[in-house]
Amino acid sequence: MDTEHIASAVLDNIREAVYVLDLDMNILYINLASEQLTGRSLKAALGKKCWKIFGDEDLTCRDVCPIEKVIAEEHALAHHERELKTRDGQVRRMAVSISSLRFQERIEGATVIMDDITEFRRLEYTNLKTLIKLER
Repeated sequence: MDTEHIASAVLDNIREAVYVLDLDMNILYINLASEQLTGRSLKAALGKKCWKIFGDEDLTCRDVCPIEKVIAEEHALAHHERELKTRDGQVRRMAVSISSLRFQERIEGATVIMDDITEFRRLEYTNLKTLIKLER
């Protein structure tokens, strides 16, 4: 078994959505969690602009692209939170990590990992409300 098959097997068996982009923001790869989140297969997403697959309806992420910022400023890693509408119309809160993708010391694109933290944020808010009530 070659390393490409091993990497694909590992990425398809993690719960986080992972996708890889070239410098023009075209999708080179999405894992199974990304497919389930967006309802688009790797075949359907391949070559599409990332904002078409993972963006919001107004495409604001295209206008203020954190991925382009990571690539342009050559950051090793950037983190932020954002909302994402899933294939079934749910709005989920995502923790997003972006890193530049390097090959032989040149930046060739970016890797994005998204973790659904919707329930965590809901519980955090519920606990905060409970603490405020207890203080009163």
